[in-house]
Amino acid sequence: LLAHVGGRIRNLLSRNQLGTTLLASLIVILMAGLMMAALDPNITSVEEGIWWAWVTVTTVGYGDVVPTSTAGRVFGGLIILFGIGLFAMITASLAAFFISRQEEEMLDEERETLLRLAQLDDRLIRLEEKLDRLVAARDRDGG
Repeated sequence: LLAHVGGRIRNLLSRNQLGTTLLASLIVILMAGLMMAALDPNITSVEEGIWWAWVTVTTVGYGDVVPTSTAGRVFGGLIILFGIGLFAMITASLAAFFISRQEEEMLDEERETLLRLAQLDDRLIRLEEKLDRLVAARDRDGG
């Protein structure tokens, strides 16, 4: 069960660069936290800066840690825009994942339908051949 779940998670992360998007986001959050801790006097530690970056990127904005300098606020605005773009990308990746799964299911159903149609076509051809033989035999026998 755990291997199955792990495989599905790997599949989700590998499709549509979701894993890459999340990794890049983590790096940006860590770097933004470091930069904000150095940039704004109100953010006094790297941990506080990372917390601020996480809360800002996710657009939660608790307000417990806020930049007070102009440079910090401008940088915060950029991080907010990044967060909006990030969540749009994650949403799009998840939607594409579920749509592709649904598309695969539809293609499987279509393949099965085509196979059944081919089998029915073969049966009809055999029936026509039998009918042709029966009609030919009847005509020979003077039927």
